[in-house]
Amino acid sequence: MSRFVKECFLVSRLLGPIGAVRWALGGFASAATVLRTRSLASADEFLGHGLTLRCGDRRLQVSDADFGVCREILGHDCYRLASCAGQLRTAIDLGANCGIFTLMAATLNPQCRILAVEVNPGLATATIANAARNGFANRVTVINQLVGVADDPTVRILMEKNPTITMFDPREAVRQLGGCDFLKCDVEGGEHALFAGDLSWLQGVRRLAIEYHWTEAEGARLARLIESAGFTVEQKPHRNLGYVFGVAK
Repeated sequence: MSRFVKECFLVSRLLGPIGAVRWALGGFASAATVLRTRSLASADEFLGHGLTLRCGDRRLQVSDADFGVCREILGHDCYRLASCAGQLRTAIDLGANCGIFTLMAATLNPQCRILAVEVNPGLATATIANAARNGFANRVTVINQLVGVADDPTVRILMEKNPTITMFDPREAVRQLGGCDFLKCDVEGGEHALFAGDLSWLQGVRRLAIEYHWTEAEGARLARLIESAGFTVEQKPHRNLGYVFGVAK
């Protein structure tokens, strides 16, 4: 219950009082599901997918948005992006979903150019639309690509299902941007393949935030790889996943 109350205050900051009341009503209406799953997803779903969200001194209009993603990125600042406000010239959003991190980065950093990468064509289209809707079309580039490495078994399966999909090239992306001030990564397990092997491309990255999947031990292994690439690293477990944060030394 205490977590639910805290989330109500957070939701009020994002949606305003009326939106927070709607969200809370959704939570109460699905209380049995919330208690059984220990998840607030059913309350999030109650709001639908067209939202007006507060970010800094702006209101963002988004469609095809999972409010749970909005709570984590905008509300909880899970990628620690707010501390970089006004400092970023370039950013890469790997696993953009519908573009919430991209919108936050663009809002808090008026000069920032963002490359958003999303493998789901529908979500890539939603990211393009959300960026345009909020006046960021000239600073956001969206590409529909798969993040990982071609010899990873999961990647091979996805490519067999969709033979037209192409692989994301981090080295080329960093080169085209002229360096990356902030790299965010949430690619549903693909992060372990992406950050294996030759990591020299990370020399062009100043700061990164990775949501890792699987076990805490896998997160620790990922953290060691990032540290070996020249970053000061912090690992933060979070329920059944976690985050690795890195700042270039």
